[in-house]
Amino acid sequence: MQVTPLMFTEQMQQDVIMVLKFPSNSAVVYVSAHTQAGLSNSAIVTVTANRIFSINKWDGLTGHQSSSNPEQQYQLPVEIDPVIVANLMHRRQVCDLLDQSVEVNSHCFLVSADNRFLFIAGFWDKSFRIYNTDTGKLVQIVFGHRDVVTCVFRSESYIGGDCYILSSSRDATLLLWYWSGKHCCIGDTQNDGLCLLHSVSGELLRVFESTERPTLMQASAEGHCVIYYSSGHVCVYSINGKLLRDTQIEDNIRAMLLSKDGQYLLCGGERGVLTVWQLHDLKLLFTYPGCDAAIRSMAMTTDQRCIITGMASGSIVLFYNDFNRWHHEYRTRY
Repeated sequence: MQVTPLMFTEQMQQDVIMVLKFPSNSAVVYVSAHTQAGLSNSAIVTVTANRIFSINKWDGLTGHQSSSNPEQQYQLPVEIDPVIVANLMHRRQVCDLLDQSVEVNSHCFLVSADNRFLFIAGFWDKSFRIYNTDTGKLVQIVFGHRDVVTCVFRSESYIGGDCYILSSSRDATLLLWYWSGKHCCIGDTQNDGLCLLHSVSGELLRVFESTERPTLMQASAEGHCVIYYSSGHVCVYSINGKLLRDTQIEDNIRAMLLSKDGQYLLCGGERGVLTVWQLHDLKLLFTYPGCDAAIRSMAMTTDQRCIITGMASGSIVLFYNDFNRWHHEYRTRY
């Protein structure tokens, strides 16, 4: 286990905040960052490929922002889960086995808005399961699909509030669940080159057709859909299915994220490089310092000031972020 504040150079200090290494040495395949101001247990929740999760306390970026004062002690923004430190792994290990044919990735996991529950898909019995993140105990098993569940997503929710849970399966179905205090999504990808956009009521809104296999999808509140294909091709579509812009990325992208306003796209993949793109023209705006392992998952804090990437080496890396630096009004003024 290793916690490393990166303070070696001025540029590095501005871009890379810290690296947090977990003792399991398993790839971090899922990261969530529920860090709202009103949340009593703000945390960076991570899940590794061997199904060990950790609830790492979020202390904010106050120490990083005030680092210009050399007399003030540097405060790390993330504290590693004390249960992991105490080696009480039975409280953080999900022992139930997944189906052997399932590729363990970020789509298999989901954390509730209050960080209290962990949803896991991919079990051999065609269910997805809900675990208590404090005790690690199984809370509920949910059945409904006729084949292995491959993805779970949630809708937006206030802290502790009700929301929708969306599950998708190899049986080519989407099921919408209403669960007190949890999640939902409206995107689904398949292996036949089709990407389907649904409403929360189940109505099929749009079919994005391609000869390539889609692997990642993001949708913005402004009605833009970003689809990454296995060939490295990235396409931006309007809600009406019109192709607005496309480009080729020289990396095997494993994680993709949109900013809240839908203007910026974050990408990370096998090269271990986090990049920032302008969505409307897919212009590369910034490349963060490269990491020594592949990026497998990604999340962003509520205030969008910190990007957390889950690495194949079993660690997470925190990057400082400020979208204002690429905004045209900010550049003109300053």
